[in-house]
Amino acid sequence: MNDLDAQNALISLGFTSLEASIYCFLIQQPPSTGYRIAKALRKAPANVYSALSALQGKGALVVEAGEGSEYVAVPPKQLLDMLDHGFQETRASAERELELLERPVPDRRTFQIASFEQALAHAERLLQQADSIVLLDIFPGPYRRLTAALENAVERGVAVAMCVYDEDCHLPGALMAHNPIAQDRTSLWPGEHLNMVTDASHSLMAMFNRDCRRLIQAIASDSEFVACIQHSGLFAEIGRASSLMSRPIAESDLEPLALLAARPAGFAELCRTAAANSLDNRAGGTTRTPSHA
Repeated sequence: MNDLDAQNALISLGFTSLEASIYCFLIQQPPSTGYRIAKALRKAPANVYSALSALQGKGALVVEAGEGSEYVAVPPKQLLDMLDHGFQETRASAERELELLERPVPDRRTFQIASFEQALAHAERLLQQADSIVLLDIFPGPYRRLTAALENAVERGVAVAMCVYDEDCHLPGALMAHNPIAQDRTSLWPGEHLNMVTDASHSLMAMFNRDCRRLIQAIASDSEFVACIQHSGLFAEIGRASSLMSRPIAESDLEPLALLAARPAGFAELCRTAAANSLDNRAGGTTRTPSHA
């Protein structure tokens, strides 16, 4: 009998090694006394009883009434539901407290993302926060991982347009440019990439390995200037891919997504920043140092 994987799963959820061992033993050998558990696991009885008390506190087991205390593990689903409920409450509390500390300042930063899960989580967050337009150039692997977030964006009324490389990629309500030379592109490119921009405000470029399980490199930016350039580039890429299709995307559907036609939030903010800088420069130009002959 090998329950090491199950024990490791519980350890990852915050159980100690001994607690995980005891719980796995009890779901296979119910009911059992503390003495029997200690003997079977070859652990000191004092440590076992301490762990049993902790497991009771976590709601992982119950004690049967009777002369000898016999322990019974609660069903795994019940335990996991309780842990999930507790996590959600803890998460909500942490979110409230952290929001009190947060002082967001737009810094138009560009930064590296170091992990696979962080890159996908950042992409999902951008999609969740998108308000008007999302443009993507996306390979099949990242597309499969982000399908739910993309569907949600479309359902919220966000205009989504993308260049994809697999005919199985189909998202109702989005503009899909299926590149007919996709096989050549994907075989030559050294991995699976994701290139996206939301509202011309935030952008993300990421490359994953060929089975889309490891991150090779990812760069994200909150710069409106970078996002506007990215928006224009992706719009052109989507349009080019569409033109190669047997049934291209209708121009009347695609053209409204062009940067200057749509004027998304990032472009509007870039215009305000440029105008403010121009005013500052003109104001500075009116100040002159008197000259003396």
